[in-house]
Amino acid sequence: MREREYQYVASDLLIRYQSALSLDDLPWLLDLAQEKFWWDTVDCIVKVVGKIVRRSGAKGVRAMDRAVRHKNFWVRRIAMLHQLGWRGECDTERLFRYAELLAAEKEFFVRKAIGWALRDYAWHDWRAVESFLKTTSAALSGLTVREAGKNFETLRHHGKAGCT
Repeated sequence: MREREYQYVASDLLIRYQSALSLDDLPWLLDLAQEKFWWDTVDCIVKVVGKIVRRSGAKGVRAMDRAVRHKNFWVRRIAMLHQLGWRGECDTERLFRYAELLAAEKEFFVRKAIGWALRDYAWHDWRAVESFLKTTSAALSGLTVREAGKNFETLRHHGKAGCT
């Protein structure tokens, strides 16, 4: 249905029943993100996709490797954000590779997603994120860099490598 409130209800239901979903459900979830594409409902789909990928191992990872190159920027956003909250289990090589791959992106929602994904991982290992930002040859947008580094001062002040 068109009204946004219905999408909120659907989002809540997706979250509630996400454990019943599998890798077989990924195609229709990605289609849904392209059809009902408000940022907040897409970010709900990110949470569900992240759980599916985490449970699915290598096949889920390969699906995200395809998604990060998808023609639709909402699908690319989902691929960039799918590891949110994984902290110590985050595949940092993949995280940084996706960030570099999407660095030239002009779409605001993808630029913001790159920074958000990096900032989220920084709570686990801000030094790795800071090093990535300093050493990457990719031309990350100012928005991405600001988003990624938002908590560096707090983490430096507390002398933490990150929080687990």
